[in-house]
Amino acid sequence: PFKYYQQINMSEVEKGPSTKEKLSSIVHGFDEFDLEMKKGTRQRREKDEFKITELKGEMNRLDNELTMEIKRRTEMNKSTQNWFEDQLSQLNASFQETLDKRTATTNKKLDDLNKRITDLDLHFENQKKEILKYIDDRGEELTRLLNQFKVFLLF
Repeated sequence: PFKYYQQINMSEVEKGPSTKEKLSSIVHGFDEFDLEMKKGTRQRREKDEFKITELKGEMNRLDNELTMEIKRRTEMNKSTQNWFEDQLSQLNASFQETLDKRTATTNKKLDDLNKRITDLDLHFENQKKEILKYIDDRGEELTRLLNQFKVFLLF
């Protein structure tokens, strides 16, 4: 094989660009590549900056919407709380009124019951006195009749 390469004549090989020309072509290709890279980088940076600007705008819009929603919800919560407090006050007033009415009714019924109990006590006391008087009167009458009967038997 080595002999084969030695047998090749340099004149038979086609002459191509020289090494200097090749290097120049490569260096010139780098310049074009570098320009294309710079152009692509600049376009990508502009595109990224545009997206960043759009995102910042969207973030500001969303932040403003969030702030407004927070304010709206805060006001709604205050309104709801005030409504509940009013309802609770009304319910408390209604409960107190009902409680007062029932207390008054109960007290009146208790007073009526106390009067009836007092009246019954007086009635029973009077009945007791009448019964005791009746028993005493009957006892005296029976004693008188017994004495008359004894007198009658003795004669």
